[in-house]
Amino acid sequence: MKTCILFIMSSIAMLNCDLFSQPIIQSSQLSTSDLTFADQILYSSFCNMEDVESCQLISIGSPQLLSGADGVSTNLNGNNINWRTKEFKFINSQDYFWLGEEIDSNGNPKESYFFLQKKAEITVGEISFSDHFYKIYSINDHDQVLLEYDTENEDHSKICGNQDGENIPYQNPEACESSSCHIKVLMMYTAAVAAKYSHQQLLNFSYGLIAQTQTAMIRSDVHHTLELVAVAPTTYFTEKSSDLGLQLSEVTFAALQSGNDISQNLRAYAADVVTVLCDEKAWGSAQYGIAAVPASKTTGMASLNAITQSLNSQKSYSHEFGHLMNARHTNDNKALPGRAYDFIINNKHVATLLDNQLLPRILNYSNPNIMYYGNIATGVSDRFNVCNMWSHGCIVASIFPEDGCQYNMTGTIEGTCPTVLTHLEVNKDLSSSNN
Repeated sequence: MKTCILFIMSSIAMLNCDLFSQPIIQSSQLSTSDLTFADQILYSSFCNMEDVESCQLISIGSPQLLSGADGVSTNLNGNNINWRTKEFKFINSQDYFWLGEEIDSNGNPKESYFFLQKKAEITVGEISFSDHFYKIYSINDHDQVLLEYDTENEDHSKICGNQDGENIPYQNPEACESSSCHIKVLMMYTAAVAAKYSHQQLLNFSYGLIAQTQTAMIRSDVHHTLELVAVAPTTYFTEKSSDLGLQLSEVTFAALQSGNDISQNLRAYAADVVTVLCDEKAWGSAQYGIAAVPASKTTGMASLNAITQSLNSQKSYSHEFGHLMNARHTNDNKALPGRAYDFIINNKHVATLLDNQLLPRILNYSNPNIMYYGNIATGVSDRFNVCNMWSHGCIVASIFPEDGCQYNMTGTIEGTCPTVLTHLEVNKDLSSSNN
């Protein structure tokens, strides 16, 4: 199927393409009485999620490629907000991705982002301002739930488990080269998470987390693409220890073995990495996630994420996924130049996604070549997450062999038979040391 890709640079004021024929969010708030009984149940379950500050029912228009100005407007809580398209990938009305930035009355970018993705009949999105954070989930084809999370007084100090990662030789940032590979992601969830959220909710959440991370990669000039291949429960793994390093080792070991639902799903869906969504309360710990640093066939291909901290403005899923591609914490010098970066903008101290120093995070991996809304660089030469992610992303994408292994074997057979060439094809087996 032909893909129409529209990329609009922030410096362009007008183009002959528009994204929406109507405002993205209608100004009137909808009534739940108009929903079917099943949709009312789903709406109620979304609005009763943990740590949600408030929610409302909204309507999102369908994207169309129309002639006109490139600006779109949003009416959110009675405030009219103008957005400009940054990137738009449109296959059809059921499969698209849109990323926008808020602009002021003079057309200058502001500290915000708005992404919207529809795939597999599921609409997900986020709206982020400097002081508010919203998530969008599907109720039906026309109406969505807008969830607002409390973003004040958040503690990022224990976002990541004690996983420093392996030492990797220093890479000269001037030698960094961009690459583009396709990474397949398997999302699994524990029984404790399943007790709180339905599978449909977890499907929505998972699409949203992948879209958030893909958005961060686009904003940071990382060209690897992510694909959610499956969302499934695990009965093999449970949150039974506050030692997240030990828990991660358990998932890594399971992924490399056979006879458990983690390895079975990895094989069935040919996933490169697996994330297990967990209930942090069952851990009895304030830690919110941990990941292989970096992911590989030898160090493992797994991450663990506390679900509520993944859904709110902590963005811990995108944080942990950065680790899988060898992005490092602010104070981790083991794989230079791939550390996080912090800076001050509009009298506010913020940091990129891999920060572990208590600072509010922006949805960017550190990159000295990317400006934060035209004001300040999101990295320096020795704080350059993206350099590591460029080089390691293709290693992650090749963790699971895509094709069956083939071997050519020759052998001498006793007697009068001549030497023969035998072609042998074997099935993929993650548990095989010869795979």
